[in-house]
Amino acid sequence: MSNVIVVGGGAAGMMAAVFAARNGQNVQLLEKNEKLGKKLFITGKGRCNITNAADIEDLFTAVTSNPKFLYSGFYSFTNQQVIDFFEELGVKTKIERGERVFPVSDHSSDVIAAFSRELKSLGVAVSLHTEVRELLCEQDKVCGVLLTNGKKMKADAVIVATGGISYPSTGSTGDGYRFARETGHRVTELLPSLVPMEVRQWYAKELQGLSLRNIEIRITDGKKKLYEEFGEMLFTHYGVTGPVILSASSVVGKTLRKKELTLHIDLKPALSEEQLDKRILREFDANHNKQFKNAGVEESSLAVGTWAIGGQNYGAVDRNDSIKAIRTMLDCGVNLIDTAPCYGNGSSEKIVGEAIQGLKRDEILISTKFGLITDVYSGGYKKCATYQNTMREVESSLMNLGSDYIDFYFVHWPDVNTPIDETMAALANLKKQGKIRFVGVSNFSEEQIEEAEKYLQIDVQQPPFSMVNRTFVDLMKWGAAKGIDSMTYGSLGSGILSGAIRTLPDFAPNDLRLTFYDFFKEPKFSKIMELLKVMDQIAESHKRPVAQVAVNWSTQKDYVGTALVGVRNEQEARENCAAFDWELTDQEIQLLDDEIKRLGI
Repeated sequence: MSNVIVVGGGAAGMMAAVFAARNGQNVQLLEKNEKLGKKLFITGKGRCNITNAADIEDLFTAVTSNPKFLYSGFYSFTNQQVIDFFEELGVKTKIERGERVFPVSDHSSDVIAAFSRELKSLGVAVSLHTEVRELLCEQDKVCGVLLTNGKKMKADAVIVATGGISYPSTGSTGDGYRFARETGHRVTELLPSLVPMEVRQWYAKELQGLSLRNIEIRITDGKKKLYEEFGEMLFTHYGVTGPVILSASSVVGKTLRKKELTLHIDLKPALSEEQLDKRILREFDANHNKQFKNAGVEESSLAVGTWAIGGQNYGAVDRNDSIKAIRTMLDCGVNLIDTAPCYGNGSSEKIVGEAIQGLKRDEILISTKFGLITDVYSGGYKKCATYQNTMREVESSLMNLGSDYIDFYFVHWPDVNTPIDETMAALANLKKQGKIRFVGVSNFSEEQIEEAEKYLQIDVQQPPFSMVNRTFVDLMKWGAAKGIDSMTYGSLGSGILSGAIRTLPDFAPNDLRLTFYDFFKEPKFSKIMELLKVMDQIAESHKRPVAQVAVNWSTQKDYVGTALVGVRNEQEARENCAAFDWELTDQEIQLLDDEIKRLGI
């Protein structure tokens, strides 16, 4: 059995000590601080970002210099093995936006405690308040250490895990570089990396504590762009910090040591200057947003529909593209997101949860549903709005969304096998508990809504509505008169009103567009193609996409509270929101209405 000394009780030192002991070595761990993992304790804002769950090859793209150096390390002990290691030690993990891995508890102390337990179980001798002055060498081989108190400790091997020099107050004072020089190694120029930056302007201090999300920074040297990144940052008493700043430091650090650089902050990177100008002007327009009367909340006239991003019924989707799309629509003035647990068996809700993470929850309205559950026998869905199921589903949705409450909670479809008073009793209880704010019904008839309102106020309804589906216009007008505004879905007729489909599509047999709608079947398909010719003319006159004609036609109806529009990527999001910037004339709306009537759609 060999004697191994590990210098440094941070993440690397504790990991090295664990594996050395597991390999049968007699291990001593020396830490100069009063506790292990002092810097680890504050990482990830105290949550400890353990690793990243992305594909290993993708991780190398984040390394700004000499990524090949890390090939051996990354593949010798992969990110998945890191996750498995901590799970084995009792630290349950979770994956958040950007594939970042955190403890489920959100406490870095749990990671340190797990290390400590494992070190103890393996018999590792841990010495705190024990600082190494230098490495002892004999015949060009390290044979031990000399402590600052003059004590010498012999060893067959010494592992130096003292960290860099980025955070001296936690013990990272550059001892490792000094040890390397003293033992004959050449140390290259030390440059700051993953560190905050100082700002010369006086007002930086005044902004101390201000956190900016979904911004884009650009660092320039004159007209030359050195760095650009999207993400989060924070003002401090001396300057700026946060993920994008820390990442930038590793790129511009060398140049910054020689001269001042310029930091540009784009608060709304999803918008062009023209779009931002129009949005600001629109904010002063009281008619841009509407208000759900019974709920008493202001909602954007356009909302994010997330049926498609569930990926179950509309083909494969890219998770990151979906998150970017949602965030772009929020940046463009949309404040309502609609989802449901049956959209991809929870996938849609989880994507929404990731998209809103880190944003101000009280500035976003979230709508989801219950009462449509998987039928294990048929593989399809069955309606179930019982008290027990309602209480079960809400907890699942809250977990998926990463939220303490739901703004609008809809009965997805009427359940004729469950008394409506039972369903309303569950919803009343959830309102009392603060888990939901408002009650909605989806796909209900006038009679069914009246029956439900005997027990609990209905705040909003959700019927389908578009140029090609006007079945529930009378219901929507009736509801509007009672204060039950409509949150309409299917604004683009499942994509047929976008103008992208001009020939009968060859969808997969299980594609919901074939089974749920009749738009993609004759004779209705040909009639819609005729309607699109008129829409093309209007779109061309405004220099706008056809989809915006369909969106504006819906949102300009006074009995429509907000119109849900499906979105899969950032481009679609921008095009959807650009509908805010213009309106159809009364003559154009009349022309479309006449054509719809003529065609019998």
